[in-house]
Amino acid sequence: MSSKHAYLCIPLVALTLCASATPQHPPRTHAPHRVLRALHATPEQRAIAKEEARAAGPIARGARADAAKIRADALRAHPGDREAAREEMRAKLKELRERTFTELRPLAQRVISTLTPEQRAKLVEAAKRRGRTLDEARLEKLTARWLARKGAR
Repeated sequence: MSSKHAYLCIPLVALTLCASATPQHPPRTHAPHRVLRALHATPEQRAIAKEEARAAGPIARGARADAAKIRADALRAHPGDREAAREEMRAKLKELRERTFTELRPLAQRVISTLTPEQRAKLVEAAKRRGRTLDEARLEKLTARWLARKGAR
């Protein structure tokens, strides 16, 4: 090999070695799958969770689009005054969250109804480890959020 070829090949080999040495991160697992795995969910429970997550998808996408519109309208109405825009958005976004939760609640309740007492105890214990309590209302709200996450389907 001539010195000209060696001069061109050395950087290519170095780039190849460096590129293969970069850390390869495992694909991100979404929280719903981790929760189901941690609870040792049965195939039936997984199927119901997946079905409800698919049903929650259009609701969540619609809510995200509405939230983006609320933000854009508020920022357009108050150019240069982010605090005024934030105040205008706050009430509208809270109402949107409440309306969305009302739509997601039946889906969350169906998933929760499949949990065994042992699985519920695991969830309560996990909440205790984080210094929180887990009552039925909080479990519904968390499950509704869980179902509406991108990637939950």
